[in-house]
Amino acid sequence: TRERMRVLTRRIDVPGARVVINGIYLCTPHAAARMVQIGAAEPDEFELYAAACQWSVDQLRDELESAIWLPAAASAAALRATSTQPNSLYFQLIE
Repeated sequence: TRERMRVLTRRIDVPGARVVINGIYLCTPHAAARMVQIGAAEPDEFELYAAACQWSVDQLRDELESAIWLPAAASAAALRATSTQPNSLYFQLIE
């Protein structure tokens, strides 16, 4: 369904976009499509993700406090880097 789709972009000028981390923004599929439709952006400036996993604030806090997840610092460049090794980003972040 449309509610489960997420669009990420480096563009700061997409209407309603929210910062995920510095340099990466979350926007709606509609906003991304509109930017492309009016010629203000190219399709390859957006990445579409379906069926994203989400946690409530309380659930994430509880899981972090229980050490189920290990937080790691990341940058937009690290998250956007491509590699032929499928798990390379994971290992870079936990080093």
